[in-house]
Amino acid sequence: MISNGSGEQGFRALVEAATDAILVIGSSGDILYANDAAGDLFRQTPATLHGAPFGYPVVLGQTVEVDLPAAEGVRIAEMRVSSVCWEGGPAAVAILRDVSERVTLTAYLRDRLHLEELMLDISAGFARATLADEEEVSGRALTRIAAYLHADHACLVVWQDDGDIRLTACHPGPPRAMTKVAFLPLLRAVVLSARGRIDPRPFERGREGEPNEAVQALLQRANMAWLGLLPLAAGHEEVGWLLVMRARPPDPDGVGSDLDVLRPVAAVLVDSLRRLRAEALLNDVLAKQAAVFQQAVEGLVLVRQGRILRANQAMAQMLGYPVDALVGMETRALFASDEGYDALEPPASLANGQVFTGEHLFQRRSGERFWVELKGVHVDTFSDPPDAVWVLRDISEQREERRRKEQLIDELRRSNAELERFAFITSHDLKEPVRMVASYVNLLSRRYGERLDEEGREFLAFALEGARRIHQMIEGILDYARIEKAGADVEAVSLMESVQRVQEDLKDSLRESGAHLDVDPLPSVLGVTSEIDRLFANLIGNAIKFAKPKEAPVIRITCVPEDEATWHLKVSDQGIGIPARDRERVFDLFWRLHARENFDGNGLGLAIVKRIVERRGGHIWLDSRENDGTTVHVLLPAVPGREA
Repeated sequence: MISNGSGEQGFRALVEAATDAILVIGSSGDILYANDAAGDLFRQTPATLHGAPFGYPVVLGQTVEVDLPAAEGVRIAEMRVSSVCWEGGPAAVAILRDVSERVTLTAYLRDRLHLEELMLDISAGFARATLADEEEVSGRALTRIAAYLHADHACLVVWQDDGDIRLTACHPGPPRAMTKVAFLPLLRAVVLSARGRIDPRPFERGREGEPNEAVQALLQRANMAWLGLLPLAAGHEEVGWLLVMRARPPDPDGVGSDLDVLRPVAAVLVDSLRRLRAEALLNDVLAKQAAVFQQAVEGLVLVRQGRILRANQAMAQMLGYPVDALVGMETRALFASDEGYDALEPPASLANGQVFTGEHLFQRRSGERFWVELKGVHVDTFSDPPDAVWVLRDISEQREERRRKEQLIDELRRSNAELERFAFITSHDLKEPVRMVASYVNLLSRRYGERLDEEGREFLAFALEGARRIHQMIEGILDYARIEKAGADVEAVSLMESVQRVQEDLKDSLRESGAHLDVDPLPSVLGVTSEIDRLFANLIGNAIKFAKPKEAPVIRITCVPEDEATWHLKVSDQGIGIPARDRERVFDLFWRLHARENFDGNGLGLAIVKRIVERRGGHIWLDSRENDGTTVHVLLPAVPGREA
């Protein structure tokens, strides 16, 4: 009580220093005194408050919350009132404290708790469900969501693989004003109009400036005033939509007015729906895997710690055991010897997913030995060492066929080597008799030519020409046989320097024909210098020889990278070309496209070029059209570490 002037003065000094708002209210309900903190609380000066009506019920001894008017909304204060004697008369002192932030935080935490309970309840419902229960569990989830949002209707829509929608669940069902048949097309139109949106969005019926005709049509037909659209998405993948409708729009600060708050609920729905589908897909895959495992034509076994955990029918038939007899058997017993088992690469040394493979000698139940190709891979399990799946294939016949092929290849190699040696020796030995025939025919022509008539001299000329051609063919055969095998020493050969040497050798032919040689910068390749020179000599020589009549040959040489290990050389001309039917035959030995009286040669040039290229691991082909030029393509090995 404050009963005298000194007490009242002390009271004033005390309350002026207080941070809480303190007001003295007279028996008539008017404010008799207000401190500075009260002025701040009520957004007025203490002098303005003096004499004003208090406006709140005065309940002594109780703490109550009262709303305080404010420009930005309502604030909340906590108030406690006590009796006091003021200026000789009864009065009450009210102590007020602004608790708006605390009340707001409490309300947020309460709402957040409800939201967490909602998400936990939805998650728990889906966790116990399978895909067959999707509609039922989705309906229960919508019931909880509708109750949380105070919504009249809630719908869950998911996209199907064909691009259409499926109404998974609807609480409590279509609006009363509509049948399901009429509801679905309008619902589909709303969802399709919102496809591609990633943000939640509310709609109000009849709101000015609302352009979505599909939404307005649905709200009007359903006799609803408000619709909320919440996208269900996983990253960039659209899963579906959650739609909620109300007969009255939510309060601006009420539950459901801010759809962003429901994003966690949407995430729970997306995860739950995807989990149901993933589990159904996994079960389907496991069932198919089991069927594939049993029906596979190759032997399959699941191995754990050196024993067979599971085997299929093909494996049992391969080994001659019943399937049940293989389960639990040591894998060592499958091998024909302990040495063969020990040669198997230890599975523990391989990472998950890495395939180990090999050929091993196994033994059937009957004791018969046979070869298998074994491919294995670890599977991700908790066992140590990890489980492994073995795929086995009986390759006994293939190994026998491979042995026969290798034997045949060895015989062919020996035969080819003998043929090459025979060709070289025969050609070499033939040179001398041919040279002798040519010499004596030539001597006969000089000494006795005048005694012969015109026909006799013509016969001698034919004999000389025949001897010359035989000599050229022998030289060609020797050149063909001299080309070293792929195992010969190779080195980096500059293609540019090789072209320059060939230009010097063919300078007379180039000058007489008026040929123009256009050469791009050329790299170095792996090869033998003399062989590369021979390659260019034959290709450039052919371009000169087979030029169009009365036209100077134009020869272009380019080279580009084919890949990191190969260069692609092109030699092009504008000559008479080659008919399509003869493009492959031009690489055959002694094959000639044109009559000898039209074009000189022995039919060995391109055969020698092909042998050079293929002996060095390259490839050669040509593009050509009759009377439209020819381009010879040659793939040659690059020098390791070359720059493109």
